[in-house]
Amino acid sequence: MTRALLLLLLIPDFGADDWSDFEKLSKDKDPAERSKAVDRIDKYKDVKMVQALYPLLTDEHLRVRFHAVRAVGRCTDDA
Repeated sequence: MTRALLLLLLIPDFGADDWSDFEKLSKDKDPAERSKAVDRIDKYKDVKMVQALYPLLTDEHLRVRFHAVRAVGRCTDDA
């Protein structure tokens, strides 16, 4: 039992890189980079993803808004 708990503590959180990349890219001046930010977290399809995308739904650039709306539309979380 202790080994299993120790193993869980040693396994890195692979999703953390996606979220930190999203934070950085979503604030970039380039609309292409902000669109890439959406792609980084699109695979999660949960409430956290939708909440993170709220600011990009009102982005000044059409392409960024389009990517954000499509990602929100693919969300599968019932919440």
